[in-house]
Amino acid sequence: MGVGEIFTELSLLFYRLFLIGSRLRFPAKPIAIKAIILFFAPVLLTIIASGTRSWAGGEVYYVASSGRDSNPGTDIAPFRTIEKGAAALKPGDTLYVRAGTYIEALHGIPGGTSWNNPVTVAAAPGHSVTLRAPVGSAQVISFAGPTQRYIIIDGLVIDGSDAQEQVVRIEQDHIRMQNSEIRNLSRRGVGIRVVAGDSTGAMGCCNEFINLNLHDDRADPPTTETAGLLIGSAHNLVDRSEIHSTWGDGIVLLSENFSSAHNNIIRNNRIFDNGKSGSGEALAIAQGIGNLVYNNIVFGNSAGISVAHQASGTKVYNNTVYGNSTFGVYIEPANSDGFGTAVINNILYQNGTNIEEPKTAALLLNNLETDPSFVDPANEDFRLQATSAAIDAGVALAEVQDDRGGVPRPQGATYDVGAYELVGSFIPSAELQKSTAANSASTATTRATSATDTFDFSLTNNGDRSVVRGQSATNEITATLNSEPSQAVSFSVSGLPKGATASFSATHCEPFCSTQLTITTPASARKGKHRVTVTGSAAGTVRTTRFILAVYTATDGVLALGWLDNSSNEAGFHIERKNGTDGIFVRIRKAGRNRTSYSDKKLTVGAEYCYRVRAYNRRGTSPYSNEACGTAGLP
Repeated sequence: MGVGEIFTELSLLFYRLFLIGSRLRFPAKPIAIKAIILFFAPVLLTIIASGTRSWAGGEVYYVASSGRDSNPGTDIAPFRTIEKGAAALKPGDTLYVRAGTYIEALHGIPGGTSWNNPVTVAAAPGHSVTLRAPVGSAQVISFAGPTQRYIIIDGLVIDGSDAQEQVVRIEQDHIRMQNSEIRNLSRRGVGIRVVAGDSTGAMGCCNEFINLNLHDDRADPPTTETAGLLIGSAHNLVDRSEIHSTWGDGIVLLSENFSSAHNNIIRNNRIFDNGKSGSGEALAIAQGIGNLVYNNIVFGNSAGISVAHQASGTKVYNNTVYGNSTFGVYIEPANSDGFGTAVINNILYQNGTNIEEPKTAALLLNNLETDPSFVDPANEDFRLQATSAAIDAGVALAEVQDDRGGVPRPQGATYDVGAYELVGSFIPSAELQKSTAANSASTATTRATSATDTFDFSLTNNGDRSVVRGQSATNEITATLNSEPSQAVSFSVSGLPKGATASFSATHCEPFCSTQLTITTPASARKGKHRVTVTGSAAGTVRTTRFILAVYTATDGVLALGWLDNSSNEAGFHIERKNGTDGIFVRIRKAGRNRTSYSDKKLTVGAEYCYRVRAYNRRGTSPYSNEACGTAGLP
């Protein structure tokens, strides 16, 4: 049991844990006593003090693999299934899911009312959560109900290995999926499918896919169609995502029933290694009006970007399209439906054919088909060197205000071509050795580096952690880019308890990025608080973030209980406890008159205990309250 799960078996908290005793009659004088018992871990008081509200002002619920669906879904008494937790959500609420693999298909997540009042289902901070549908399920997640809108899915790993149709199906509008991994596409080969409900694309519109990692690791090809992201509605956004390694297409804009894939934005993505079957396009704009594609890096696919004859008003701006087998950009001959395609400011290099546009009236402007002098294309670094012919070779475009890394355009006289704008003067050391006064004076291909151009980043973590010695604790470390150009950050850790080991889910990453730190303590670890320092290093820049790791023994468990005293003549209360649900009750404590709480200490962490309470005076005792059980947690 992980540290974050230690409190999860508190099965009687608030809503369940009020146990009402009966009216008592003592031999000498009848009295009225109502004993109400409430069990909670000590941390509950802290949580109540700081609030359990989401950013939108709603309630926060929790799910854990060791929880129970009969629980109230609190931090220390979580639900067992995501389905149960989702059913409790109302607009503004958040459901945090703790680490584990959940075999569930989610079809009924309730909706919010606006982006200011959404429903959120998210991995708990620092937790790795995998959601996988039962064998034979059509999807892992679907959004088809009339009120399923304004829903956020955040930080999940969604595995489509056993899904038959799609991994995710969206028939409603305003669904946001972010910071998540979609892996192993369905048996039909579809990752996310957005379905239009009418010819305008408004039904099913306005969804957002942000910072996703969508890929297919299957060893065998799917049975029929293949597309990582299939969009059939209007006004959707795909931003800062990686779509790769599918058997067929990466992203497709196409509606089966309507020509309704209008005004979608595909920007700042990396689309690569698609078409593993030997046929497939990185991005296929099969139909729709006014779709905008910019700042994407498209490389290593069977084919690059295609614009079909049923698409009109398509804008393909400032993309880097490199090393695709068949073509870089292909524009089909237009019929009455297709016109107005514009391909501007793109790098098109080392593709089978850089651009194919047979008998079209497409606008082709300021595209670079010669060597753009990338920093390191072999290692997928497609930024520009200071000697690049792409620098200041573009034209200003109102739709493209920044580059893929968020750098404002232009940095020089006008826009650079491709997905990146040059920041500073990147010249490899070999080039520096060859530079002369003549070429260093050339301002057309170099730019002065200001203080804001110097690479910088910051590190943060998800707060202090507690652990039973001999067990493990996790913390998510996030590197945030403060100024370009970005560099890979390497992570290290110090301040661990003696004999403890640490590992990172990613030993290095390029900001903005996160890695999960896992600290495993030995059984001999010193009890107490340890100040842990995580260090990130890149390009001579060093940043740190710190947190406290509190180490406890297995017998430091605590359970707290409380009750309401509605009587006026009791002498006190007897508190009895048994180990588990099958043990024998033993009196452990007398609580004085008017006492309403007791903290039971030196328990085994993670073990279940049950309690009952009765009032007494010199003439006798009341009947027992009914039992309440909970799992001991850390102080």
